[in-house]
Amino acid sequence: MKKNQVLRAVRHTGWLAEQPAAFREALLARAELRERAMGAALYRQDDPPGCLYGLATGSLGVVAALGPAPPRLLHIARPGWWVGEASMVSRTQTRVEVNARAPSVVIVVAAAAITELARRDPLVWRYLGLLTVSHMDSALQLAGCALTSDPRDRVIGTLLRLARPAPHLPGPIDIPASQAELAELAGMSRNPVGPILRDLEAAGAITCRRSCVRILDIDVLKGSAGA
Repeated sequence: MKKNQVLRAVRHTGWLAEQPAAFREALLARAELRERAMGAALYRQDDPPGCLYGLATGSLGVVAALGPAPPRLLHIARPGWWVGEASMVSRTQTRVEVNARAPSVVIVVAAAAITELARRDPLVWRYLGLLTVSHMDSALQLAGCALTSDPRDRVIGTLLRLARPAPHLPGPIDIPASQAELAELAGMSRNPVGPILRDLEAAGAITCRRSCVRILDIDVLKGSAGA
C-alpha cells in the first residue's frame, strides 16, 4: 500500500483539503493507514473517545440507535470524509457506529498527535471545529429531508447529502447504496423510490446500477427538486 497514492483523495477532497497546507501535511505525516474488511467497525456507539478517522478508499456506513428505535443506517460516507473529532475533543462517548461497507483504507490520527499539533498551533482546534460544522450541515440536511412531505424532494435531498464531500474534479459521483438503503436513508418505504429514480434517470440527472446510484449531473439533480 503506497501511502502517497492512498492519501491523494483526502489531499484534494473534503474537510482536510480545505484546511491550510501546513496543517494538512503535518496531520498526514502523523497518520497511520489501516485496512478494514467489509463489515468491520471503526468504532461502535457509546465507545470511549478515540482517534480522528478519515476515509481514503472504500465506503463507510454510519449507524445509530435513536431512542427506543432499532439501529438504522443514517449515512454512507465516501472518500474524503472524516469523523471522530467530536468525541475525541469533548472526551465523551461516541454517538454512532461507523463500519466499513466495502474493503476500505482508513486514515487514523491519534488524539495525542492532535494535541501535539495544537500545542504548536492553537488554530488546530478551529480546523477541527470546522469538521464538526460540516457534520452539523449534514445533520441539518437529514432533518430537512425528514420534514419534507414530498417523496421526490426527499430522495433528491438524500442523494445530494450523500454526494458530499464533492470530488475535486468534475465528473460522475457514485453513491454506493441500493434502492432499499436509499429508502431507509430518506425515511421512506421502498415502493415510491424506484419510480422517482427512474424519473431522475430519464431527466439525465442520474443512472442506476446494482447497489449504486451514479449522479451524472448534480446541477440537473438540484434543479429537479420542487418540480
